[in-house]
Amino acid sequence: MSRPLDDRCIDGPAPDDGSASVLLLAVLAVAAVLAGTLALTASARALGAATSSAADLAALAGAQAAAAPWTGAVPCTVAAEAATRNGAEIVTCDVDGLGVVEVTVRRSPRGALARVAGPRTATARAGPAWVRDAEQAGAR
Repeated sequence: MSRPLDDRCIDGPAPDDGSASVLLLAVLAVAAVLAGTLALTASARALGAATSSAADLAALAGAQAAAAPWTGAVPCTVAAEAATRNGAEIVTCDVDGLGVVEVTVRRSPRGALARVAGPRTATARAGPAWVRDAEQAGAR
């Protein structure tokens, strides 16, 4: 019994053989680049949120120390300790006479993110609620 010949056997391979493989590799390369970009973007956003949290906690710790002067704790020293425990460093720390502490902290990225994004800074302010209320009343 004889079998009919396939056109490819006579004329050679079709001109588009293997094009699906090249297309698949291109799609996978684009997907890998997009995944890497999304991962770096998410890491940068997480770094910003962590920096903001470190600033908030440092300001709260400093304000608590300012509210209890009899303990002998220096508000900016307490704020610096809180920032360090949260992976940040104090850039500025100001304490006014009313017990309001304003801090600016910096947190540097690590790993691949360090090559793409620089350090993040955040500022936070904390103090007694009556100071905020008086400021808001004066603004009206």
